Amino acid sequence: MGRFGKILIVGASGYNFSNETTHVFSLGWGDLDRVKNLRDYDVLILDLLTPPTPRGSQRLYELLDVQVMLNILHSGEILVLGDPRFDVETLSQAGRKASRPFLEWTGAEFDWHNEQGDTVLITDNYELRDFEGYLRQIHRWEYALDNVRMSRRQLGVALDLDAGEASGVRASLHKTSLARNRYSKDLAFRIELALEKAQSLVSEQEFGRWGPITFLPKTDLSEQETLLLLLADLYDIETGAPEPKWISSYQAPGQDVIDQIIGQMEKEAEELRDRLADAQDARTEARKCLRVLYERGKPLEEAVRQTLQGLEASVETPKEEGKEDGWITVGGSSRTLEGVLEIKGTNSDQFDIAGLRQLFEWVHRGIELRGKKYKAIFVGNSAADRSVDERPPAFSDSWRKTAELASAVAVKTEDLYHAYELKMSGRLDVAKFWENLFTTDGIFNRAKIPLLPETPSRPAKR
Repeated sequence: MGRFGKILIVGASGYNFSNETTHVFSLGWGDLDRVKNLRDYDVLILDLLTPPTPRGSQRLYELLDVQVMLNILHSGEILVLGDPRFDVETLSQAGRKASRPFLEWTGAEFDWHNEQGDTVLITDNYELRDFEGYLRQIHRWEYALDNVRMSRRQLGVALDLDAGEASGVRASLHKTSLARNRYSKDLAFRIELALEKAQSLVSEQEFGRWGPITFLPKTDLSEQETLLLLLADLYDIETGAPEPKWISSYQAPGQDVIDQIIGQMEKEAEELRDRLADAQDARTEARKCLRVLYERGKPLEEAVRQTLQGLEASVETPKEEGKEDGWITVGGSSRTLEGVLEIKGTNSDQFDIAGLRQLFEWVHRGIELRGKKYKAIFVGNSAADRSVDERPPAFSDSWRKTAELASAVAVKTEDLYHAYELKMSGRLDVAKFWENLFTTDGIFNRAKIPLLPETPSRPAKR
């Protein structure tokens, strides 16, 4: 078949191979901690012929989910060798043990026909001819596939199926049989996920298909013979047999020096991986402020409160569900400024008046519960599904006039983020910013964000 790229065999070791175009890596179930990212491979071969250890299957569960699967299948494929009908013990978010199907990462649900037999009918499909040598080694079977279907629960979020279906796009799962028993139940098969867009009531056009996941049962071949056969037939790779266990006690001339070098390099590589992980975590933390530009709901509320805190405000998180989105206090040089928050995110072009009415209710709650009249502050993220520079005006004339008459101030999240950028670069006049915000009735726009005066540079001495 001559497919090239990076191939990872999980569940067996000793099959490493490399040339100008193809690299094969193989790891036993006990070595999966060395894998950081499965997305880095074009082909993933899961060898279940040797059953995974509990830790091995748990580690694979941590590495492989629906999103990672879709990334691999974007231009690659996955092979599953052996019996996949087992569960993986995991921990729930509450810290309790939970049992999940091993195949949960496929985004599909499987029904198995758990009977035995010895009649094997190979599918006559020219496109799958490279599997014929393997399929002819199947002489008996202990289970077969009864049915497979797409799991909307698993794929819904990864593919945003609700949004896709609203625009006429649907996902579908295609199954191709490689070998069956006499009851037309699949012994070897492959599944492929596709996106289709309806063109008319009678025809549909496919415009996206992921690579296949191929399921191959155990044959009469040994595990070693199985892997060597598949590598040769599917990928034109002749790796040779892996070293047997008994030869591990032999040390080749000069090997001790090389082993020392490898040990040092592995230590350095581990340190570099740790530093990279720390840097990636720091990058993720640094980018949290960008959430105010695209989030909605609770995540937006949290992001806005964190941004306000970054602008030197004290923000009290709400204690009651469905009420105000926070109380804000800013200590000025002459007086303390206090406000109540309503934070809204929407994909609509403009905000409706309902959010402003809620804000007025929070002001009254402040009077009744706290004996203070707080400044009404509306923070909004409109057209959240579009780039900031593509968003239309967020406030209608009637909305703006209502806010002005009620002495409320409204600020868009992109303007709030701009103020945060200036603050972090040392150019924002923070005290003046808050003074301007709290004295604004209506829309607080970017023109009202004050800068610190520039410090004149000293002339160079002659």
